[in-house]
Amino acid sequence: MKSTVFLIIILFCNVVFAEMQSVEVLDREFQSVHVVSEKNDLVKFQSIWKNKSEVTPQMPVKWSEGYKIDISGGESSGRWLYYEGWLKSLSMKSTNIYRIQDYKQFELLIGL
Repeated sequence: MKSTVFLIIILFCNVVFAEMQSVEVLDREFQSVHVVSEKNDLVKFQSIWKNKSEVTPQMPVKWSEGYKIDISGGESSGRWLYYEGWLKSLSMKSTNIYRIQDYKQFELLIGL
């Protein structure tokens, strides 16, 4: 029993504290636009990503006109929807909406 609990804790820590490996940006047709995989660029991405703010938009966000951001590795791993500085995790359930403050710099970094 102790070994099973220990194994679960190790696996959990590996997932939560894993480093971000890559970020791929996809267009509306799910075609790859850009991949961020260089260590320096990933550090810049993480710096901007960590400073996103949870917000309530005052207008509808045009998610269908935006991009998908696939993050591999790290605690934000998964697919995110992105449109002009707005972000939300792609999920069947309701998720929080975030705002990137300096989204023009973010867009340059992710190849938009």
